[in-house]
Amino acid sequence: MPDPEIVNTNPYPQLVLSASNQYPAITVNSTADVVLGSGGGEKGDPGPRGATGSTGPGYTGAFVSGFTLYMTPVVNGVEQSPVAIGTISSGTPSETLWDDNTPTNTTVGGLASGQNLVGQNAIQILKEILYSYEAVSFTSFTVDLVGGTSDRELGQSISSATRSASWITSGPNANWTPASINIVRTVNGGSSTTLFSGGDYNSTPQSISHPQYQYSLPTDLVFTLSGSQDEGSNPSITQTYRWKYKMYWGVEESEDLFYISNFNSFSSAFVTSTPNTTRTFTNSSGIAKYFYFVVPDAAGFSEYVSFKAVVGTTENVIPFVGTPYILTNFTNNYGVDISYKYYRSLEKSAISTLNILPST
Repeated sequence: MPDPEIVNTNPYPQLVLSASNQYPAITVNSTADVVLGSGGGEKGDPGPRGATGSTGPGYTGAFVSGFTLYMTPVVNGVEQSPVAIGTISSGTPSETLWDDNTPTNTTVGGLASGQNLVGQNAIQILKEILYSYEAVSFTSFTVDLVGGTSDRELGQSISSATRSASWITSGPNANWTPASINIVRTVNGGSSTTLFSGGDYNSTPQSISHPQYQYSLPTDLVFTLSGSQDEGSNPSITQTYRWKYKMYWGVEESEDLFYISNFNSFSSAFVTSTPNTTRTFTNSSGIAKYFYFVVPDAAGFSEYVSFKAVVGTTENVIPFVGTPYILTNFTNNYGVDISYKYYRSLEKSAISTLNILPST
């Protein structure tokens, strides 16, 4: 039997092409060594190894042009013309998306309970789990109307002026909704007036023109800075200026205050609806005097029912006149007529310092 002649009809390796997620994968199957024998006889000793043949074909650089995949063959170290070895589908590859419309029932990392994941892929869900949303907020805000305290006495004014409203934010800047920053003004919770709108988180400071503010009744003037963010509730912060009554306390020799046109000799403080605070009385004259409490005769102010001298941790009741006296002719330092009622101790005292706690 003549020796068989082996002819390799495929001078190039076989290529297996697969496409997934738009990226081709190439597998090169090289031709295996083939040994042929006549069979039946005893295998003889191997013959001498022949001379090394010329370098077989190789390949370099796969590339895609359009939807065709090419490789460049190399024969005896020389690059040949590129060879088309397959095509890539022009369609959009399919991807598994979440199709269960039941909301989640537990919180995992940044993925909150109650979310619906329909239409999200695995990467999107992992991002929600691994990267919790960071909320943004305002850490400070001022409209800079007046320095010092924001409490004003009835009739006291704040002059008209242009002031710089400014603020500081916290949290990732990218989480702020663009053009969402607004500043509005309200008076006693009524209708609002927009002073600035459509700003970004970093639009600070902003010049705002203010009219004169002046109120003869208790008033809350509120400025609200607000904005919105990608997730969660919208952040806001306020600054409030309040016009308030004042209350007074002090000592007098006279047993009534009808002759007094003001209380400049008394101590004073802004009051709330229940001014139950220990007050300090001083009498440096050495003359016995009455103790007086003077509070607004207005709605929301309960009558005092007891007065106690406080010495350390000891409290002793001090007798005061049972029914307060009413003052209707008092005008405060800003020209506002206010009705007051005052309480007087039954007895005089020459004590130089005494703390008294009134209770309603």
